Amino acid sequence: MKRIFIGLVALFIVVLGINSSSFKTIKTAFAPSITGTVAGEATEQKEITVILDFGEGKAETYSAKNAATVLEALEQTAKDNNIPLFLKEFSFGTLVETIGSKTNDKEKAWVYYVNGQTAEVGADQFEVNTGDIIEWKYEKIN
Repeated sequence: MKRIFIGLVALFIVVLGINSSSFKTIKTAFAPSITGTVAGEATEQKEITVILDFGEGKAETYSAKNAATVLEALEQTAKDNNIPLFLKEFSFGTLVETIGSKTNDKEKAWVYYVNGQTAEVGADQFEVNTGDIIEWKYEKIN
């Protein structure tokens, strides 16, 4: 009987030792984290200018804060200002189909510029920096 008890205790210790790494993972996964700033320390906010150029001389300027990408800045602007925005997801990225009352067609489409330059990647992949000026222009396409 004593041998069985010692054998069970030894087995329990072995099993506990094998699984101890998973217990540590669970413990750290749920451990509280402390975040925030020190008193008097300012947090940097990313501020981006978003210009929506609807063509025919109608352009509106907005400000977006803390967006990571051109698309996030546009989505934030549309949401904050009740501007209709329709997007279409593709395997290569997200296409902006409609902003306000202007929808892409055979002749015109929404094209974005960052600091006056066209981009080589989709709006969902272009990372923005503080002070960037993003222009969405509804313009003729070739």
